[in-house]
Amino acid sequence: MGRHRASTMFEIGNTLLEARARRNLDIPSCEAGTKIRAKYLRAMEEEQFEVLPSPTYVRGFLRTYGEFLGLDGSLLVDEYESRFARPEDRIGDHRPRAHPGRSSGRVGPPPRKRRGRRTEAQLLWLAIGGVMGIALLVWLGAGNGSSSTPQLATGLPPGPVTPSSQDPTLATPERPQPIKVQLIGIGAYGSYVDVRQGSASGRQVFTGLIAPAARQTFTTMSSIWLLSSNPTGLQVNVDGKVSTLPTNQTTFLVTKSGVKTAPST
Repeated sequence: MGRHRASTMFEIGNTLLEARARRNLDIPSCEAGTKIRAKYLRAMEEEQFEVLPSPTYVRGFLRTYGEFLGLDGSLLVDEYESRFARPEDRIGDHRPRAHPGRSSGRVGPPPRKRRGRRTEAQLLWLAIGGVMGIALLVWLGAGNGSSSTPQLATGLPPGPVTPSSQDPTLATPERPQPIKVQLIGIGAYGSYVDVRQGSASGRQVFTGLIAPAARQTFTTMSSIWLLSSNPTGLQVNVDGKVSTLPTNQTTFLVTKSGVKTAPST
């Protein structure tokens, strides 16, 4: 298996440069077609990947630039992973996963801990409440023989109290509604995206290419952080309202009110 891998190794920079030459394209034309800055395109062709902001940008830009030149973007990313990426930066397969929750960056609540102690505490409070309730019933029963009926401190008559629609203090608070966010690939190339919960340092929800006409749907109670390697190839639908991304930014924060730019990392 090692010999097979060695035989398939290639230079990423030369591969990109030769593909661009075959298509008679210059750097400004590729910048206009991919929406990737010229200095990043040159850095990839010279294999100076440290010039790019982060490994996430490298993967997204390699895939977008390679597919723009008619290459297999996945092979370019795999070659970068095997030769340049640090072990802590490798994320394995970069294609969209059917069940992202099963990967190392899984989405979903962390495992519950100390459930037994919580149950014991709840039972203890229920027991204390039962004892206090019995004591209150005994006290009320002892007072039935007197001429006056005990009144509650609030001035309300004794007996069950039911919530009143006219009293706002007794109304049940409304639960926050989840936000449904859908990313839609458009144009000729779509967009490679990195989606995280809340901020750039939040849990990774999804990473991969959203091809033209493809869709990825997410549900959040607050917001999601979005990196797009090609903003012109992506639309964002927030609770049925579709927004087009600004072309001069690559990172965005999606909330219930819509999409706004976020500082890049």
